[in-house]
Amino acid sequence: MAGVAFFPLTIVNFIVALQVARLTAKFGNGRLLTIGIFLTFIGMTWMSFFTVSTGYWLGIALPMLVIGIGQGLSLSPFTAAGVAHTDVRDAGAASGVVNVMHQIGGSVGLSILVSVQGLFKNQVIGFHYAILIGAGLLLISLLAAIFLILPEKQK
Repeated sequence: MAGVAFFPLTIVNFIVALQVARLTAKFGNGRLLTIGIFLTFIGMTWMSFFTVSTGYWLGIALPMLVIGIGQGLSLSPFTAAGVAHTDVRDAGAASGVVNVMHQIGGSVGLSILVSVQGLFKNQVIGFHYAILIGAGLLLISLLAAIFLILPEKQK
């Protein structure tokens, strides 16, 4: 069942990511990034309400679809924001730093969530706290995008 849980996220993420170029032209990089992070935050927050009685489809699959949409919308704009306004001579290094941050951020974030979940004997309670912490980290990311990336367009 664990493999099935990530299936909607991966498929939706891929389909949405294919639309990013068109959506960036329409909404702009900063807005698309902000929308993507917001949707990912909504999906994580929604998933934090999971209970056994909620069931897989309402408690896991649908929130994963929202997370997949958000991730699909935000990955490319995040990379673009990371290399924006970089001197041409430093563009390769900037791109490398952004990619390293993708990898380190994912690894460190996952290790934090797994560690938090492991603190609780009751796995459901541990899951709730871990997902809420993930949502909190996404909220920090959302605020950073709103205050650091969106104002770029106005300069």
